[in-house]
Amino acid sequence: MTPGNRPVGEVVESSTPQFTVACHELFKAPDFGALVKAALLDQAGWVYGVVYDVSTGSEPPGAQVTVRARDDLRDDQIYHAYPDLPEIMRTRFLALTVGFMENNVIRQYLPPQPPPLHYSAYVCTADEVCAFTEDLAYLRTILANLHVPADELTAATIRQACQCRPHDPTFALRAGRQVALLLKEDYDRLRAILARINV
Repeated sequence: MTPGNRPVGEVVESSTPQFTVACHELFKAPDFGALVKAALLDQAGWVYGVVYDVSTGSEPPGAQVTVRARDDLRDDQIYHAYPDLPEIMRTRFLALTVGFMENNVIRQYLPPQPPPLHYSAYVCTADEVCAFTEDLAYLRTILANLHVPADELTAATIRQACQCRPHDPTFALRAGRQVALLLKEDYDRLRAILARINV
């Protein structure tokens, strides 16, 4: 299978509910809420995830980051003065698994296996986002997860799905109704999410 875009990074941690990607370029992670994908073993399909955490730190992880600023050296000037910095730092992102594709069928539940380590990860194209978000069942996975900023993530994924449909004003309303159905017992939470997607 040949993706239509360049890989954004490489899977460096992988489990059934989420995967971690180390980006190829420093500070070049997908946006919070972006839909990403990584190949299943033997490229038999894709695992889809929603970006919920982006971080930049030392490479390897856990090493101490040294302060390099001085009175006469700040911000982007530091990167010019220390051109080796991109080699000793890495941007990573965590993606919450929200579905997978197998035999060209999108399924919005956890895959039988997570993506393999060292496989490439890609930001989904607008067409892929539209295809995946046509069914809104994945929102339940996000809203039920206690380990992610679920409300902010739900709103962000809906906003991005709306951007992929500039000529379909009904999608935001449909997504808002789905969120209302899922949160019918929690009006305050529902209202906060709807305010963030402007429904």
